[in-house]
Amino acid sequence: MTRLKILVTDPFPSSVIEKLEGYGEVTYLPTISNLSLKKIINDKDILIIRSRTKVSSDLLRCAERLKAVITATHGTDHVDVAELKKKGIKFYNIAEQTNAVAEMVFALLLAMFRDLYYAISSMKQGEWKKAEIMGNELGGKSIGIIGYGRIGRRVAEIASKGFKMKVLAHDMYLTEEAKQHALENGVQLTGFHELLKNSDIISVHLPLTEKTHNLIDNTEFALMKNGVYLLNLSRGDIINEEALLQALEKGKVAKAALDVFAEEPPSNKKLIAHKNLIATPHIAGQTIESRINTGQKIIEIVAKIANETQILSEKAL
Repeated sequence: MTRLKILVTDPFPSSVIEKLEGYGEVTYLPTISNLSLKKIINDKDILIIRSRTKVSSDLLRCAERLKAVITATHGTDHVDVAELKKKGIKFYNIAEQTNAVAEMVFALLLAMFRDLYYAISSMKQGEWKKAEIMGNELGGKSIGIIGYGRIGRRVAEIASKGFKMKVLAHDMYLTEEAKQHALENGVQLTGFHELLKNSDIISVHLPLTEKTHNLIDNTEFALMKNGVYLLNLSRGDIINEEALLQALEKGKVAKAALDVFAEEPPSNKKLIAHKNLIATPHIAGQTIESRINTGQKIIEIVAKIANETQILSEKAL
């Protein structure tokens, strides 16, 4: 079998790296800068990344032998997919994180609804705030899901079947699969503005594109219910952070939970410090199970590429 030159430029478990070594020469540089990456990518066959590495047209000009780019993410805004297609480089978007992200939605939602952050921190300070802490239940609340892809659909299942919530969903590009899923799970497909107006909770699950950049801004906050709960576990630039801060300060948004930010690590310290915001460091997809499943998918793809490369080499002879 043809030995490939494989470059891995984001953190992956050692077990994945070890298995990749069965298919070629692996260069593992999980903290390499984009500038340094340009200097070493010219003879590599496969590039394996997460969201930290940016695959730009400038980088691809330096990649003379590249056959494939594999990203272990749902989003693809860090990859110039059009340039890959133009150059005939295969692109694989491998993300076995659907359940991990969906479960994180409810971890954050329950933390907000039951005021868990305050309850835990006060206990650690030796306080007993039993009389002051009164939470709410999710049952019967309406959750609006913006983006009805794999993650959005899994969130809908948990909300409707697990918590008996009313589920609204909006997607600009609804597939037949999504429509059927909504029908089977009692999900009301609705317009974007209708969702904003009628949801007690709004959860964002969209890719970052020109159309979704700052999709939720001052105008959209004005349409929401007073005291709405907001979650974003997709991409930070989808919600205008300054507009969110204003909405929190005015009480328009009762509480918000963010796992993603316009800049990572985030630079908007005032937003992060707000008492009604829960912030986590982009960890929604990081579970042991999702890493194992994603790693297995990557190995399968690399094995396929190695086999195809071998066949082409044999034909050339």
